[in-house]
Amino acid sequence: MSIDDILGLFKYGGIVVAGISGLLGTLTKTHDENRKLTAWGIVSVTIIVVSLLVAIGAQYAEGIRQARQDLESRNENYELREKNAKILQELQEQKATNARAEQEFREKFQAILVQLDAAKHEDSKKITEEQIRVLQKDFSEWVTNFVNNYPAIKGELDRTRQDFEQGKLPSQISETKKEIQISEETFPVISFAVRYVQEFARVYSEHTGKVIKIEPLELPQNFYEKPVECEIRFSTNAVWRFHVEGRRPAANFNNSFWFPSLRIDFKDSQEKDSGHLTLETNPAGKKFSMNYDALIPKPDPATVAGDRDLSDFETPVRVVFQQIIEAQLVQATE
Repeated sequence: MSIDDILGLFKYGGIVVAGISGLLGTLTKTHDENRKLTAWGIVSVTIIVVSLLVAIGAQYAEGIRQARQDLESRNENYELREKNAKILQELQEQKATNARAEQEFREKFQAILVQLDAAKHEDSKKITEEQIRVLQKDFSEWVTNFVNNYPAIKGELDRTRQDFEQGKLPSQISETKKEIQISEETFPVISFAVRYVQEFARVYSEHTGKVIKIEPLELPQNFYEKPVECEIRFSTNAVWRFHVEGRRPAANFNNSFWFPSLRIDFKDSQEKDSGHLTLETNPAGKKFSMNYDALIPKPDPATVAGDRDLSDFETPVRVVFQQIIEAQLVQATE
Protein backbone atom coordinates (compact mmCIF):
# COMPACT_ATOMS: atom_id res chain seq x y z
CA MET A 1 0.00 0.00 0.00
CA SER A 2 1.39 3.41 -1.02
CA ILE A 3 1.61 6.55 1.08
CA ASP A 4 -1.21 8.12 -0.93
CA ASP A 5 -3.48 5.13 -0.15
CA ILE A 6 -2.65 5.33 3.56
CA LEU A 7 -3.21 9.07 3.55
CA GLY A 8 -6.61 8.64 1.84
CA LEU A 9 -7.56 5.94 4.34
CA PHE A 10 -6.71 8.18 7.28
CA LYS A 11 -8.58 11.16 5.85
CA TYR A 12 -11.81 9.34 4.96
CA GLY A 13 -11.58 7.16 8.07
CA GLY A 14 -11.34 10.27 10.23
CA ILE A 15 -14.44 11.72 8.56
CA VAL A 16 -16.40 8.52 9.19
CA VAL A 17 -15.27 8.26 12.83
CA ALA A 18 -16.07 11.93 13.50
CA GLY A 19 -19.52 11.44 11.93
CA ILE A 20 -20.26 8.38 14.04
CA SER A 21 -19.07 10.22 17.15
CA GLY A 22 -21.34 13.18 16.44
CA LEU A 23 -24.29 10.92 15.64
CA LEU A 24 -23.89 8.92 18.87
CA GLY A 25 -23.51 12.09 20.88
CA THR A 26 -26.77 13.33 19.46
CA LEU A 27 -28.89 10.15 19.66
CA THR A 28 -27.65 8.69 22.93
CA LYS A 29 -27.39 9.79 26.53
CA THR A 30 -23.74 10.25 27.42
CA HIS A 31 -24.18 11.28 31.12
CA ASP A 32 -26.44 10.03 33.98
CA GLU A 33 -28.14 12.11 36.59
CA ASN A 34 -24.93 12.26 38.60
CA ARG A 35 -23.08 13.66 35.54
CA LYS A 36 -21.11 10.47 35.15
CA LEU A 37 -20.37 8.99 31.74
CA THR A 38 -22.72 6.35 30.62
CA ALA A 39 -21.66 3.39 28.50
CA TRP A 40 -22.59 5.34 25.38
CA GLY A 41 -20.67 8.35 26.66
CA ILE A 42 -17.57 6.24 27.06
CA VAL A 43 -18.08 4.92 23.53
CA SER A 44 -18.47 8.47 22.20
CA VAL A 45 -15.30 9.70 23.98
CA THR A 46 -13.42 6.69 22.67
CA ILE A 47 -14.57 7.42 19.16
CA ILE A 48 -13.47 11.07 19.53
CA VAL A 49 -10.03 9.94 20.70
CA VAL A 50 -9.80 7.54 17.78
CA SER A 51 -10.82 10.39 15.43
CA LEU A 52 -8.03 12.54 16.92
CA LEU A 53 -5.52 9.74 16.40
CA VAL A 54 -6.73 9.28 12.83
CA ALA A 55 -6.23 13.02 12.17
CA ILE A 56 -2.72 12.86 13.67
CA GLY A 57 -1.97 9.82 11.50
CA ALA A 58 -3.23 11.63 8.41
CA GLN A 59 -0.99 14.64 9.18
CA TYR A 60 2.00 12.34 9.71
CA ALA A 61 1.30 10.52 6.43
CA GLU A 62 1.02 13.90 4.65
CA GLY A 63 4.42 14.90 6.05
CA ILE A 64 6.00 11.66 4.84
CA ARG A 65 4.46 12.12 1.37
CA GLN A 66 5.74 15.69 1.14
CA ALA A 67 9.23 14.66 2.28
CA ARG A 68 9.26 11.89 -0.34
CA GLN A 69 8.19 14.36 -3.06
CA ASP A 70 10.91 16.79 -1.97
CA LEU A 71 13.49 14.00 -2.14
CA GLU A 72 12.33 12.96 -5.60
CA SER A 73 12.40 16.60 -6.75
CA ARG A 74 15.95 17.02 -5.44
CA ASN A 75 17.01 13.83 -7.18
CA GLU A 76 15.44 15.00 -10.46
CA ASN A 77 17.17 18.38 -10.13
CA TYR A 78 20.49 16.66 -9.46
CA GLU A 79 20.06 14.37 -12.44
CA LEU A 80 19.10 17.37 -14.60
CA ARG A 81 22.21 19.28 -13.47
CA GLU A 82 24.36 16.24 -14.18
CA LYS A 83 22.81 15.90 -17.63
CA ASN A 84 23.29 19.61 -18.39
CA ALA A 85 26.88 19.47 -17.18
CA LYS A 86 27.51 16.50 -19.46
CA ILE A 87 25.95 18.32 -22.45
CA LEU A 88 28.03 21.44 -21.68
CA GLN A 89 31.19 19.36 -21.53
CA GLU A 90 30.34 17.72 -24.87
CA LEU A 91 29.72 21.15 -26.42
CA GLN A 92 33.06 22.43 -25.09
CA GLU A 93 34.83 19.38 -26.48
CA GLN A 94 33.10 19.90 -29.84
CA LYS A 95 34.11 23.57 -29.77
CA ALA A 96 37.72 22.62 -29.11
CA THR A 97 37.58 20.08 -31.95
CA ASN A 98 36.15 22.69 -34.31
CA ALA A 99 38.84 25.18 -33.26
CA ARG A 100 41.57 22.64 -34.03
CA ALA A 101 39.98 21.86 -37.40
CA GLU A 102 39.74 25.58 -38.21
CA GLN A 103 43.38 26.10 -37.24
CA GLU A 104 44.46 23.19 -39.45
CA PHE A 105 42.42 24.65 -42.34
CA ARG A 106 44.04 28.08 -41.91
CA GLU A 107 47.50 26.52 -41.86
CA LYS A 108 46.81 24.51 -45.02
CA PHE A 109 45.25 27.55 -46.73
CA GLN A 110 48.27 29.68 -45.79
CA ALA A 111 50.58 27.04 -47.21
CA ILE A 112 48.63 27.14 -50.49
CA LEU A 113 48.89 30.95 -50.58
CA VAL A 114 52.64 30.71 -50.06
CA GLN A 115 52.90 28.27 -52.96
CA LEU A 116 50.79 30.55 -55.17
CA ASP A 117 52.95 33.55 -54.27
CA ALA A 118 56.05 31.56 -55.13
CA ALA A 119 54.55 30.56 -58.49
CA LYS A 120 53.53 34.15 -59.14
CA HIS A 121 57.06 35.33 -58.38
CA GLU A 122 58.48 32.78 -60.79
CA ASP A 123 56.07 34.00 -63.50
CA SER A 124 57.22 37.58 -62.93
CA LYS A 125 60.84 36.55 -63.24
CA LYS A 126 60.07 34.78 -66.52
CA ILE A 127 58.28 37.85 -67.86
CA THR A 128 61.23 40.02 -66.94
CA GLU A 129 63.64 37.67 -68.67
CA GLU A 130 61.43 37.65 -71.76
CA GLN A 131 61.30 41.45 -71.81
CA ILE A 132 65.08 41.59 -71.53
CA ARG A 133 65.33 39.19 -74.45
CA VAL A 134 62.97 41.34 -76.52
CA LEU A 135 65.02 44.43 -75.71
CA GLN A 136 68.34 42.94 -76.76
CA LYS A 137 68.35 44.95 -79.99
CA ASP A 138 67.63 48.15 -78.09
CA PHE A 139 70.46 47.35 -75.68
CA SER A 140 72.82 46.82 -78.58
CA GLU A 141 71.83 50.13 -80.18
CA TRP A 142 72.14 51.93 -76.86
CA VAL A 143 75.63 50.54 -76.21
CA THR A 144 76.74 51.49 -79.74
CA ASN A 145 75.39 55.00 -79.27
CA PHE A 146 77.00 55.28 -75.85
CA VAL A 147 80.45 54.17 -77.09
CA ASN A 148 80.32 56.40 -80.16
CA ASN A 149 79.22 59.43 -78.16
CA TYR A 150 81.19 58.74 -75.01
CA PRO A 151 83.27 61.99 -75.11
CA ALA A 152 80.16 64.16 -75.48
CA ILE A 153 78.30 62.24 -72.75
CA LYS A 154 81.26 62.49 -70.39
CA GLY A 155 81.69 66.19 -71.12
CA GLU A 156 78.04 66.85 -70.34
CA LEU A 157 78.33 64.87 -67.14
CA ASP A 158 81.41 66.85 -66.09
CA ARG A 159 79.66 70.13 -66.76
CA THR A 160 76.66 69.01 -64.78
CA ARG A 161 78.87 67.95 -61.89
CA GLN A 162 80.62 71.31 -62.00
CA ASP A 163 77.30 73.13 -61.98
CA PHE A 164 76.26 71.19 -58.91
CA GLU A 165 79.49 71.82 -57.09
CA GLN A 166 79.90 75.51 -57.94
CA GLY A 167 76.58 77.02 -58.86
CA LYS A 168 73.94 75.46 -56.59
CA LEU A 169 73.13 75.92 -52.97
CA PRO A 170 73.41 72.89 -50.66
CA SER A 171 69.63 72.78 -50.25
CA GLN A 172 69.14 72.68 -54.01
CA ILE A 173 71.70 69.93 -54.30
CA SER A 174 69.91 67.96 -51.58
CA GLU A 175 66.54 68.44 -53.27
CA THR A 176 67.93 67.33 -56.61
CA LYS A 177 69.48 64.25 -55.05
CA LYS A 178 66.09 63.39 -53.56
CA GLU A 179 64.46 63.84 -56.95
CA ILE A 180 67.02 61.57 -58.60
CA GLN A 181 66.62 58.94 -55.88
CA ILE A 182 62.83 58.93 -56.27
CA SER A 183 63.21 58.78 -60.06
CA GLU A 184 65.49 55.76 -59.73
CA GLU A 185 62.95 54.01 -57.49
CA THR A 186 60.05 54.64 -59.87
CA PHE A 187 61.93 54.23 -63.15
CA PRO A 188 61.47 50.41 -63.41
CA VAL A 189 57.65 50.39 -63.30
CA ILE A 190 57.22 53.44 -65.56
CA SER A 191 59.80 52.19 -68.03
CA PHE A 192 58.25 48.72 -68.10
CA ALA A 193 54.74 50.12 -68.66
CA VAL A 194 55.85 52.33 -71.58
CA ARG A 195 57.92 49.61 -73.21
CA TYR A 196 55.12 47.07 -72.77
CA VAL A 197 52.67 49.21 -74.77
CA GLN A 198 55.29 50.05 -77.41
CA GLU A 199 56.29 46.43 -77.84
CA PHE A 200 52.64 45.36 -78.08
CA ALA A 201 52.08 47.89 -80.87
CA ARG A 202 55.26 46.84 -82.67
CA VAL A 203 54.36 43.14 -82.65
CA TYR A 204 50.79 43.94 -83.75
CA SER A 205 52.18 45.98 -86.68
CA GLU A 206 54.44 43.12 -87.76
CA HIS A 207 51.66 40.53 -87.59
CA THR A 208 49.03 42.58 -89.40
CA GLY A 209 51.20 44.57 -91.79
CA LYS A 210 49.61 47.82 -90.58
CA VAL A 211 51.86 50.86 -90.53
CA ILE A 212 52.13 52.14 -86.96
CA LYS A 213 54.45 54.97 -86.03
CA ILE A 214 56.01 54.35 -82.62
CA GLU A 215 58.02 57.23 -81.22
CA PRO A 216 60.81 56.35 -78.81
CA LEU A 217 60.62 57.81 -75.32
CA GLU A 218 63.86 58.79 -73.63
CA LEU A 219 63.14 58.68 -69.92
CA PRO A 220 65.39 61.10 -68.01
CA GLN A 221 67.44 60.33 -64.94
CA ASN A 222 65.35 62.90 -63.07
CA PHE A 223 61.62 62.85 -63.82
CA TYR A 224 61.23 66.21 -62.05
CA GLU A 225 63.38 68.21 -64.47
CA LYS A 226 60.77 68.38 -67.20
CA PRO A 227 57.88 66.33 -68.61
CA VAL A 228 58.66 63.90 -71.42
CA GLU A 229 56.22 62.77 -74.08
CA CYS A 230 55.89 60.44 -77.02
CA GLU A 231 53.10 58.92 -79.08
CA ILE A 232 52.02 55.84 -80.99
CA ARG A 233 50.13 56.82 -84.14
CA PHE A 234 47.88 54.34 -85.92
CA SER A 235 46.42 56.78 -88.44
CA THR A 236 45.80 60.49 -88.92
CA ASN A 237 43.18 60.44 -86.18
CA ALA A 238 43.98 57.48 -83.98
CA VAL A 239 46.86 58.17 -81.62
CA TRP A 240 48.02 57.19 -78.12
CA ARG A 241 49.97 59.93 -76.30
CA PHE A 242 52.31 59.23 -73.38
CA HIS A 243 53.14 61.81 -70.74
CA VAL A 244 55.65 61.23 -67.89
CA GLU A 245 56.49 63.76 -65.20
CA GLY A 246 57.21 64.36 -61.53
CA ARG A 247 55.63 67.32 -59.76
CA ARG A 248 57.78 69.50 -57.54
CA PRO A 249 58.45 69.61 -54.67
CA ALA A 250 59.39 65.96 -54.70
CA ALA A 251 57.36 63.67 -52.41
CA ASN A 252 55.48 66.59 -50.89
CA PHE A 253 53.18 65.40 -48.04
CA ASN A 254 53.99 61.80 -48.99
CA ASN A 255 51.20 61.97 -51.57
CA SER A 256 51.27 60.06 -54.85
CA PHE A 257 50.39 63.32 -56.65
CA TRP A 258 53.95 64.51 -56.01
CA PHE A 259 55.66 61.33 -57.21
CA PRO A 260 56.46 60.51 -60.86
CA SER A 261 53.52 59.30 -62.92
CA LEU A 262 52.63 58.04 -66.39
CA ARG A 263 49.54 59.13 -68.30
CA ILE A 264 48.30 57.70 -71.60
CA ASP A 265 45.57 59.54 -73.54
CA PHE A 266 43.77 57.50 -76.19
CA LYS A 267 42.05 58.83 -79.32
CA ASP A 268 40.06 56.51 -81.58
CA SER A 269 39.83 56.38 -85.38
CA GLN A 270 37.30 59.23 -85.28
CA GLU A 271 39.77 61.40 -83.28
CA LYS A 272 37.54 61.23 -80.24
CA ASP A 273 38.82 60.77 -76.71
CA SER A 274 38.33 57.07 -76.06
CA GLY A 275 39.98 56.82 -72.66
CA HIS A 276 42.69 57.82 -70.20
CA LEU A 277 45.05 55.58 -68.23
CA THR A 278 47.23 56.81 -65.37
CA LEU A 279 49.91 54.99 -63.41
CA GLU A 280 50.92 56.77 -60.21
CA THR A 281 53.84 55.74 -58.03
CA ASN A 282 54.45 56.06 -54.31
CA PRO A 283 57.89 54.66 -53.44
CA ALA A 284 57.57 55.98 -49.87
CA GLY A 285 54.62 53.64 -49.38
CA LYS A 286 56.21 50.96 -51.62
CA LYS A 287 53.15 50.87 -53.84
CA PHE A 288 51.73 52.10 -57.13
CA SER A 289 48.22 52.54 -58.45
CA MET A 290 46.43 52.55 -61.80
CA ASN A 291 43.26 54.37 -62.82
CA TYR A 292 41.29 54.07 -66.03
CA ASP A 293 38.31 55.91 -67.48
CA ALA A 294 36.86 55.37 -70.93
CA LEU A 295 33.76 55.85 -73.05
CA ILE A 296 33.40 52.09 -73.21
CA PRO A 297 34.06 50.76 -69.68
CA LYS A 298 35.95 47.65 -70.70
CA PRO A 299 37.76 46.60 -68.66
CA ASP A 300 35.71 47.77 -65.71
CA PRO A 301 37.55 50.77 -64.19
CA ALA A 302 36.71 49.46 -60.72
CA THR A 303 38.86 46.37 -61.37
CA VAL A 304 41.76 48.56 -62.51
CA ALA A 305 41.76 51.00 -59.58
CA GLY A 306 43.63 50.25 -56.38
CA ASP A 307 47.10 50.05 -54.88
CA ARG A 308 49.62 47.40 -55.91
CA ASP A 309 52.98 46.28 -54.54
CA LEU A 310 55.75 48.34 -56.16
CA SER A 311 58.28 45.53 -55.74
CA ASP A 312 56.16 43.16 -57.87
CA PHE A 313 54.78 45.36 -60.63
CA GLU A 314 55.30 43.25 -63.76
CA THR A 315 52.25 41.00 -63.52
CA PRO A 316 49.70 43.67 -62.48
CA VAL A 317 50.88 46.01 -65.24
CA ARG A 318 50.83 43.25 -67.84
CA VAL A 319 47.33 42.03 -66.90
CA VAL A 320 45.71 45.48 -66.72
CA PHE A 321 47.53 47.01 -69.70
CA GLN A 322 46.77 44.05 -71.96
CA GLN A 323 43.01 44.39 -71.37
CA ILE A 324 43.11 48.13 -71.95
CA ILE A 325 45.34 47.85 -75.02
CA GLU A 326 43.00 45.32 -76.61
CA ALA A 327 39.93 47.52 -76.06
CA GLN A 328 41.67 50.69 -77.30
CA LEU A 329 43.31 48.91 -80.23
CA VAL A 330 39.92 47.91 -81.59
CA GLN A 331 38.73 51.53 -81.41
CA ALA A 332 41.93 52.83 -82.99
CA THR A 333 41.85 50.48 -85.98
CA GLU A 334 38.14 50.03 -86.71
